[in-house]
Order: sequence, then structure tokens, then C-alpha cells
Amino acid sequence: MNSSNPALKGKLFASNDVQIGIDAKEASRIMTIEGTVRKTMALIFMVLFTGVLGRMFIVANPAVSVSVGPMMLGVSVVTLGLFFLMMWKKEWAPVLAPIYALVEGLLLGVSSIFIDMQAAAQGLGSSLAFMCILGTVSVALSMLALYAFRIIKVGERFRSIIAMGTMGFFVIYLISFAMNMFGFNMPYIHSNGIIGIGFSAFACIWASMKFLTDFSAVEIMSDAKAPKHMEWYMGFAILTTLIWLYIELGRLALKLMSRD
Repeated sequence: MNSSNPALKGKLFASNDVQIGIDAKEASRIMTIEGTVRKTMALIFMVLFTGVLGRMFIVANPAVSVSVGPMMLGVSVVTLGLFFLMMWKKEWAPVLAPIYALVEGLLLGVSSIFIDMQAAAQGLGSSLAFMCILGTVSVALSMLALYAFRIIKVGERFRSIIAMGTMGFFVIYLISFAMNMFGFNMPYIHSNGIIGIGFSAFACIWASMKFLTDFSAVEIMSDAKAPKHMEWYMGFAILTTLIWLYIELGRLALKLMSRD
């Protein structure tokens, strides 16, 4: 069984990664949906906490913004390293997931200032980042309702399609990130032309659909009585989907605004 989230792919559902059939008496050592919700909310709070701190620091020290570019690049490398490390060592999730959330929150908090600055330059106020947060939360809750009430059924074929598409986006992002490190930009997808806007719009739709397979993975793992550390891992996986959608909503909005 596969999820569309790269963090939920591979051998996640294999018996050597998840010990299927754990004795029900060991409830404190078994993953539950309720526990996963608590871990996910804790990670989201960590992101918001460091995000606010990072934003407040830059606002209070505007001179630092001149050198914030290299700092953000370094933080991006750290978060990417944590991402791959957690995919490799899922049992480390109780430690690595909070670290990832705190570091990622700092990155998002600082970048939110530049999102708002670009929006303000277009004469559209300075609250675009906040609107993207609201949009992300609204989409996530909507997709949760669609899944919970089985309005959209998540089957094996649906999981496979979302998985292949998500991995395609993931590869594109990795290539783009590598090119940016050497001073190059991937053509078309970052522009405000039809292709660039279409790419971001499609990414937003795909990220929204990916929530469904993430929720399904949580349910499957809970039913399979996965080890307790998988609550943190699943929380991390859902968090990556939330962050992806937030970033793409911001990019889409900036592209649309820059066309006016």
C-alpha cells in the first residue's frame, strides 16, 4: 500500500518497517489516529512558533535582511537533509520531526516577509502570507471532511496516480533547487506566463489531493497497529503536505499579481 507523499513511500508498509500485529495489550506502544492527530498538531504549533519568531526578528532587525538569502539557503539544505534522514530512519521521527518543524518554521517565517513585500509592491496589502495560511487550513479541513465522509474514496489506483504525480513534482523541485544553488533558474515554471501559472495551479490541486492519501495512510497504519513512533512520522508526512500547499498558494498568488 503506497501513499502519494514521498515521506510515506517506499517500504513504509512492509513488515520490516511496521511491525504488523502488535499485541493490543501494549496500547501505549501502538500508533493510534488520536495520537497521530496530537503529534501533527504539535508539529504545526512548532512551525507557527518559530515562524513568528523568525518574522519578528527580521522586522526588528531590517539590516539582517540583506544577508538573509544565504541563511535561507543553508536552512533549506538542513530541512532537506532532515527530510531524507527521516525517510531512511523512521524510528528517529520522535526526535527528527520536531527539529524539522522548528527549522522549517523559521524558514517559512522569514520567507513570509518577502511574500508580503512583493504583494505590497503590487498595491495589494501586506497580508498575503496570512491569506495563504488560511487557504491552506481551509483546503486541509475540506479534504479531511471529504475523506471522513467517504465523499471521495481512496483506492489503490487513486493512490498510485497521486504517488506518481507527486514524485514527478518532487524531482522537479530537487532539480530546481540544485540549479538555484549554482545561480540558475529552471525555465518556465517560475515565470508569470501561462506555463508558470499553470504549473503552480496544478501543484495546488495535486497537493490538495495528496491530503486524501495521507489521511488514508494514517488510517491504514493505525489499523495495522504500527509502532508508536509512526505517529510522529505520519505527523511529519502531513506537515510536509501542508507546507507544500502553502508555498504553492503563495507562488500562484504572486504570479497572478505580477501579471496585472
